[in-house]
Amino acid sequence: MRRCVLDRTGHGLVFLGSCLLCTATTLHADDAASTDPAEDAAVLPDVVVSSGKRDRDAQDVPASISVVDSQDLELTAGRSLVDATALAPNVIVQNQGGRTSTYFYTRGIGRSELNFPIVSVNVNGVALPDPAFFGLDLDAAEQVEFLRGPQGTLYGQNTLGGVINIRLREPGEVFAGSAELLAGERDFREVAVRLEGPLGTDKVRAAGTVLWNDIDGFVDNPTRDESQNPEKTLGASLYLVAEPNADTRVTLNYFGQDRDDGLVQYAQGEDDFEIVNDTKTFEEVRSDVWGISLSYDLGHGRVESQTGWVVGDRFTQNDTDFTAAPLITSTADVDIGQWSQELRYLSDNGGALDYVVGLYGSGLSNDFDVYINDLAGVTGLEMPVQIRDLVLFDDLTLAAFGQANWRVGRWEVVGGLRYHTQKVETDNSNSIVALGADGPGDTLLPEAQLVAEHDFSAWLPRVGATYAVNPDLKLYTSASRGFRAGGFNNTALTAARLGIDLPQAYDPEYTWNYELGAKWLLPNNLGRLDVAAFYIDWSDMQSEQIFPDTLFDFRTNAAAASSTGAELELRLFPHPDWELGATYGYADAELDRFIEATTGENLRGNQVPGGARSTWSLFARYERPEVWGPYGLKANVSANGIQDRFLDAQNLQPGDDYTLVNARLGLTWREFELFTFVRNAFDKTFIEYEFPGFGRAVNEPRLYGAGVSARW
Repeated sequence: MRRCVLDRTGHGLVFLGSCLLCTATTLHADDAASTDPAEDAAVLPDVVVSSGKRDRDAQDVPASISVVDSQDLELTAGRSLVDATALAPNVIVQNQGGRTSTYFYTRGIGRSELNFPIVSVNVNGVALPDPAFFGLDLDAAEQVEFLRGPQGTLYGQNTLGGVINIRLREPGEVFAGSAELLAGERDFREVAVRLEGPLGTDKVRAAGTVLWNDIDGFVDNPTRDESQNPEKTLGASLYLVAEPNADTRVTLNYFGQDRDDGLVQYAQGEDDFEIVNDTKTFEEVRSDVWGISLSYDLGHGRVESQTGWVVGDRFTQNDTDFTAAPLITSTADVDIGQWSQELRYLSDNGGALDYVVGLYGSGLSNDFDVYINDLAGVTGLEMPVQIRDLVLFDDLTLAAFGQANWRVGRWEVVGGLRYHTQKVETDNSNSIVALGADGPGDTLLPEAQLVAEHDFSAWLPRVGATYAVNPDLKLYTSASRGFRAGGFNNTALTAARLGIDLPQAYDPEYTWNYELGAKWLLPNNLGRLDVAAFYIDWSDMQSEQIFPDTLFDFRTNAAAASSTGAELELRLFPHPDWELGATYGYADAELDRFIEATTGENLRGNQVPGGARSTWSLFARYERPEVWGPYGLKANVSANGIQDRFLDAQNLQPGDDYTLVNARLGLTWREFELFTFVRNAFDKTFIEYEFPGFGRAVNEPRLYGAGVSARW
């Protein structure tokens, strides 16, 4: 059985500590050799975020925010949104088998229901409606902003755990480009190309990217004599900026990816890297995100319009019994369409009072069709049948919001409020037909149908204050409310066919987040230190439950939880060639109430499943353009890990603690770089997710590779 997990004092920490010790020794030698103080003075990079619907220095925002830029992604030897989370404290990912089952947790708050994420992911202001979109690659991103805690006032629904903002890189004003080619183990291949520049005039410029990658799977299937989970991605982006005059700015951006993955099943035997299903399993996913923004300066302020369209389709084929026997298979065909429109007015950001007010509307349509093929009469009908569960889901949201920042002396006070109203509708039908050698046949049972709608509304306030002890040290406090609408249990009709009574609907849930923090620019441009402490009250929690010995999951409002913890982020720039960093997050998220619907047991005091009690990362980065004549050197090493988590509400399935180490080493010449990289350098294995009674999914093993990049 291939399974080896580092504990909290594992060799990965020893390795990283040795690297940091070497770093300190090198820095000492560099400082001793240098005689020019100006040469040794590091320039502290600006960190600008858009969390308040306008760009501000992260130092001035009264909230816990982590920023991971495109250069930071090199520390993880990857380029995906999942990779970026390694550098954000109290943010983790739970992958439940395949990139379309990607769920984010912040401060112990997480998981997702169909259409309603707990942590919202936005691409240039356009919210993605479903976790099927979250496993994307960031080939065109300038930076990713992790906003922890509920962001309901400015971002609305589905943000009771936080918001992840992906900001695409704008096109430059001169023609430029880049290309990168990578190759590695498991026949890994990747090509990324970017072109940007003006389009015949200095008033219009554009950028376009293309990404392609392909890699063989790491889970074997002896039944089918093949690798189970290969992944292939084809992505493209377009960013167009037009500024016809000094007052007007129009942008168009597109971000799309087409993924073709082998869908990993759950391992059931001794070997975590072997499954035995007899049916081919795979996922084909297409996602297209369009955004159009218009900004017009009125002199005393500006008007902005943000329009978004998201279109996605996903086809999944599963071996639902996870065995080598031809018992149960299933397919799912999902088509998602979403439009959104936001209009806002922002004051001129020049006086003691700044504010933003706006209106928001969105509509979502989800056609979710599931076909379960019982090939051996397992469902009790004593003959092969096909169960058809067809779901049409619609969501209409309207909101009005405002937020004001008032500066008085060393104080800045923030107050905001959002009124949110939402209508959700479902048309769910279920039928059972005979399944013969030639396919589906006669209907065996009359069609069952659920047609329902619910209306929800909520007030979502935010208050906060910042005190500037001096220009480099700011203290802040804030309180904010998050909201997620209720919905429908789409498994209820199918379960009823088998004599299982599940609730058909559930109500909204809410979070309150209370936070204290400090942001300090260290003396002499040495670096930044951010710390925060928080308390989250999670009420009417939509608790996920699984009916015993089945795959039927459903939700009720039978739970409440709270989370108490802290975060620390440190970035040091002791020399122009060096950067050191560390993060730590602690979240004690416990169930205050959780009544199991099937047993009546109260799980009060248990840890909230999915999230980790602690997360951490360390990294060191070195870059010098001229080390041996015209040749330079780029090198980095990073380690990240999590401790103390459970995969189930009963806390019977502890998750593995782990430490992952990544490294990259490159030789540069002018605008070229030749590099090698390694992900998961010590080949550590841990269980990412375990489905009670059915099996487990394991993380990706070590990956070595090399690449070449060029810029012009």
